[in-house]
Amino acid sequence: MDTNVVSSPLAEVACDWLIVTVSESSDFATSISALDAELGGRLTRLREAGDLTGKAGETLEIRDALEAGPRRIMAVGLGDEAEFSIAGIYKSLMTAVRKISSREYEHVATALPVIDSLDPDRLV
Repeated sequence: MDTNVVSSPLAEVACDWLIVTVSESSDFATSISALDAELGGRLTRLREAGDLTGKAGETLEIRDALEAGPRRIMAVGLGDEAEFSIAGIYKSLMTAVRKISSREYEHVATALPVIDSLDPDRLV
């Protein structure tokens, strides 16, 4: 397995699956908002319809994402930002990975959340 770290707009990441994280707050992170714009507001519409809640471990698949960039997107909820922990983020990401691991894919990318501050008591 090869691992690469890249910094680019999410809509430009060429991959079979792009795993993105969302919280329960009504606002998407800047990178997710930019991806949503490339998707024609699909994530916003899914959130407004109650299909994309951001609850911890909840997943939503978009299988016809973009022709250039990610072919499929898996959004996984991280829960309430005030309750974020490293263990909780790991558990949510692993839920998404398990959902897509039934088939072999050549390129899977994960957009890790940007966390301004994390209480040291919640590091584990």
